[in-house]
Amino acid sequence: MVFINPEYVLDICLDKNKTIDFLKTNNFNYPRSYTITSIKDIDGITIFPLVLKPSIGGGGSMNVMIAQSADELKLFASYLLKIYPEFIAQEYVGTPDDEYTVGVLFDKDGVYINAIALRRSISGGLNCRIKVPNHTENKLLGPALLISSGISQGEFGNYENVLEQCIEIAKKLKATCSVNLQCRLVKGKVYLFEINPRFSGTTSLRAMVGYNEPDVLIRKHILNEHVETGFTYQYAKIVRGLKEEIFSHKIPMMRICSRCIYNERIKGISFDSNGVCNYCIQTDELNKIYQPGTPEAEKNSLKYLQKLKKMELAKSMIV
Repeated sequence: MVFINPEYVLDICLDKNKTIDFLKTNNFNYPRSYTITSIKDIDGITIFPLVLKPSIGGGGSMNVMIAQSADELKLFASYLLKIYPEFIAQEYVGTPDDEYTVGVLFDKDGVYINAIALRRSISGGLNCRIKVPNHTENKLLGPALLISSGISQGEFGNYENVLEQCIEIAKKLKATCSVNLQCRLVKGKVYLFEINPRFSGTTSLRAMVGYNEPDVLIRKHILNEHVETGFTYQYAKIVRGLKEEIFSHKIPMMRICSRCIYNERIKGISFDSNGVCNYCIQTDELNKIYQPGTPEAEKNSLKYLQKLKKMELAKSMIV
């Protein structure tokens, strides 16, 4: 069994132009939007700031930009039209503190099961794709304009107003699986700017607070268990981050002579205060006595060899 929304839901949600048409037709709130297919389409646009993004695709806020003036709009539009046949210019609304990602879950027959809202924290480096000072006259938007990277973190809570409005939108969509709604709350009203008709990147975070969407659907449709509508889950704040790890082969540190390659495994070895082993020290003492490499040492060696030649073992000892 595959848990997926029907084709008509995918068709509406995966094309931002069709998402806007759906919201407009059903009298839901959405940011004022313009479809740009040529540079001429930007003529007459006076609403700023604007969020520019691909009409189709663009996951993780890829190639999303903020234009705060006509000059910036022209510059960014010229760039985007070289990559895409069209893009959306959408009014930037609300503040980053009032951005939500909302999951609404339905069974395969389209029956509503539950909903959950995460008030997003998007000001951190991991969660923020774009952060620019607000240079427009609309100071109600805050000192900085932010776009999320798509990596969610924040706080699950009892956001009844947000949930009620998003549930109404999702029901009108007639979904048969999970849908994820991206929105901002402005003066008590939800302004929706994106619907993802799939399990969200926030699914794992939801599971941590007892809202496990895949588990719920499996229990209901495969294990035939009863699933309570509006089941309870925990309210909690969840923070994501990067954790650095070191993986070693765990080879124990071994003491090695500071002059030669002998280590502490050599039988009878010891080290002085400078880390020199006793074998190196012994070699130094022998060198002082026999002075290898000097003419005197060579004469002594020849004398010693002559003595050996007279011995029966000379043949076996000289190579």
